[in-house]
Amino acid sequence: MIDIITQKQAVDKSHKRYSASLTRPYGLYGTDMGSHDLNMITQGHVPTKITTFAARSGAGKSALLIQMMEAANREVSGTRTEILVGSWEMESSYLIDRYICWKLGLTLQQLRYPKALPDAIRNEIPKIYSQGSKLPLHYHHYSSNFQKTSEMVYKFLDEVKKKEVIQGVKIQPVFFLDFIGRIQASGKNASKTYDISEFMMGLKQLCNETDLSAFVLAQINRSADIKDFPDVADLSDSQSIEQNSDTLIIGHRPEYYGKETMKDPDNDQDIPSRNRMLWRVVKAREGMPHDRIVNCDMAHFRFWNRYHEKWDYKYYEDYGKEEFWKKEMGLM
Repeated sequence: MIDIITQKQAVDKSHKRYSASLTRPYGLYGTDMGSHDLNMITQGHVPTKITTFAARSGAGKSALLIQMMEAANREVSGTRTEILVGSWEMESSYLIDRYICWKLGLTLQQLRYPKALPDAIRNEIPKIYSQGSKLPLHYHHYSSNFQKTSEMVYKFLDEVKKKEVIQGVKIQPVFFLDFIGRIQASGKNASKTYDISEFMMGLKQLCNETDLSAFVLAQINRSADIKDFPDVADLSDSQSIEQNSDTLIIGHRPEYYGKETMKDPDNDQDIPSRNRMLWRVVKAREGMPHDRIVNCDMAHFRFWNRYHEKWDYKYYEDYGKEEFWKKEMGLM
């Protein structure tokens, strides 16, 4: 069946979004991604939008999910997030280990040897497990092709709709994929490039049809290691990923490769690379598309804005302030 949308229907849908934004309090347009910088680049988890974050293996991509876990329960303008994680790279319980470390400032090694920890820390760990068990996330561990993934997502969406009715709150469903290179071959072609292209095109259509939001992790090639500013050419299977992503960010952490300095995209000056990561915004259909330097503490799986004093700064409280948005949009 082919559905034709009239111009009036398109205008009415746009006007409905505008009217909703006009009448609601100041706040983030989408739901909180758990990172102020991601929120400003994308406007949060927004219906139908795919955000792809690409970086070298080991650079810290999966840590982005840890902060999303905490933010998923946070209501923004009457809407919260529910996340289905395709944890195909890392089994979900190991992601929970990282969540515990993020919350308490532990390293994985310290968590592995809890008898050596102070009593005060050991007493906190069960509380964090209890808090974490209530977060609105679901996991799928096994690599799949698009057909199987779409069946899984539709089942997830049905459960989200039921929760909306029971809880009386709007829920933004999100599919988080870790990572695109782990997809299962479709069986139609032996080419991984073809399989990724088919998957990304299918995912984009699925988002458009259902108002799903997606966050996809991808790899960049070793060719990016020596660059100051990696670009889309360094992305594996870049064409289909770029075409089907609404936002494409390339993360680059020179410290990981032993480089002591990195280029600041704001002024092209060398700055210390320690605990810093470059986020290159190479494509953005929404939000504020400029490159950013973010602070990172990868021992504890933390990212935060370079101008915020601490990793746990409550950035989301700023979103309710009129002056914050006027400044962000260059209106003051």
